[in-house]
Amino acid sequence: MKKVVSITGASSGIGKSTTNQLLSEGYIICGAARRIDKMSDLKDAGAQLLNMDVTDDSSMVEGLDQIITNQGRIDVLINNAGYGSLGLLKMLRSAGVKSNLKSITKGEETAITEVNGLTLTVKRLIKEG
Repeated sequence: MKKVVSITGASSGIGKSTTNQLLSEGYIICGAARRIDKMSDLKDAGAQLLNMDVTDDSSMVEGLDQIITNQGRIDVLINNAGYGSLGLLKMLRSAGVKSNLKSITKGEETAITEVNGLTLTVKRLIKEG
């Protein structure tokens, strides 16, 4: 059985490279990003695309629910979304640093909590089944 992998930040950089690598190895990839318009090549390669913003809980929950609905499970969760800021550290504004950290940590927290919750719900339903 092929493993189902959810990757946030799949539109560029490490996320896109990881998506391509795992697709070539036969994994089922659900690639998530805010800019799915930049992901047509991944779709053509077989990835399922999800429009997700890791700073928006409802966006994360909807996307993860969609994966569970379509695939029945998530075997591997790769929290890769984020963005970089260019410039000297001492010149960065506090709001920008906080926003960057939020994009990284909030999305991870929501994804992990949601996937764990869905996993427990599915296991409970199977037992009641």
